[in-house]
Amino acid sequence: MNKKVSLEMGGKNAAIIYPSCDLDQHLPVIARSCFINQGEICLCSSRIFVHAAIYEKFVKRLVEEAKKVKLYISYAEKEGGKVHCGGEVSMDGNLKNGYYIAPTVITGLEDSSRCMQEEIFGPVVCVTPFQSVEEVISRANATPYGLSATVWSENAKELINTAHGLRVGTVWCNTWLTRDLNMPFGGTKESGMGREGAFDSIHFFTEQKTVCIRL
Repeated sequence: MNKKVSLEMGGKNAAIIYPSCDLDQHLPVIARSCFINQGEICLCSSRIFVHAAIYEKFVKRLVEEAKKVKLYISYAEKEGGKVHCGGEVSMDGNLKNGYYIAPTVITGLEDSSRCMQEEIFGPVVCVTPFQSVEEVISRANATPYGLSATVWSENAKELINTAHGLRVGTVWCNTWLTRDLNMPFGGTKESGMGREGAFDSIHFFTEQKTVCIRL
C-alpha cells in the first residue's frame, strides 16, 4: 500500500544583499541567520550574495559581527578561498579537545565550489559579489537545493522581483525565521517534497473523493 511521505531535506540558502539594505538595522539578523545554533539549522544562510557597490563594506561588517566544519574550510582554501576569520578549533578551558569551530567567513570562491554547493551544517558562510538582479537570481538558484532564501533591501520592487524569481519554498524579506503556522512550509528540488502547516498538510496527506448521486 502506498504511503504519502513529506520530506524536508536541508538546504543551501542564499541571502541577497542590495545596496539600499540598512546594515545598521539588519546586519545582526543576517549574522544570526548564518551562525545561530552553530549554523546547524537547515534554514541558516550559508551563501551571501552582496551587491558589488557595498561588498567590501559588508564583508568588513560581517567579520566584525562574527568575531563578537573544519573539513569544508580546508576544501575552501584548496579551491582558492580566503578565510577572513574563524576556521580554528576553540581550545580554551572546557572546550579543549572538543569539536568546535568559530564563526567562519569565506570569500573568493566560485559558485561551483563545494562550500557553495553542499550543505555544511556548520558556522561557515561564503560571501560573493553580484552586479544585477538577473545575475543574482540565476546564481542563487544554481544549487540542487531550494529550501529558503532571504532578500535585504529598502526597495520594494527589488524585494518582490527577487522573491518571485527564487526557486525556493520560503523567501524572507528583511527578516529571517519569521513564520506563521497557518502558512505552508517546505522545500523544492532536493530540499524535499510536500508542505506542512494548516490546510496544506491536511491536503497533502488526504485524498479527494468524488461522489455522484442521481436522485
